[in-house]
Amino acid sequence: MQQGCTALKDLASVSYWDAFWWTAMIMTTIGSDYWPETFEGRILTFFLSVYAFAIFGYITAALASLLIGKEKEESSKEIVELRKEVQRLSSEISRFSEKEKKQI
Repeated sequence: MQQGCTALKDLASVSYWDAFWWTAMIMTTIGSDYWPETFEGRILTFFLSVYAFAIFGYITAALASLLIGKEKEESSKEIVELRKEVQRLSSEISRFSEKEKKQI
């Protein structure tokens, strides 16, 4: 395994793919002082980092859904109550309208 930043000290000897690999691993916050040298090791590390992102994303989405679901339940109860109130007010308006028609 190569050492991270110390392996990139001599920039003239760094290939484009080495620089790309180093940048990708730093951006995924997996960057450490060591990384694999072989192609197979890099492929394995790439798949492991994608898997880690997927698991992190899944856990975050599940937690967000749980929190939004609770909020949605509360708001749906409010909506039901508001609909009942609107129906009650609508029936009152209808009654007043009927009374007014009878008086005319």
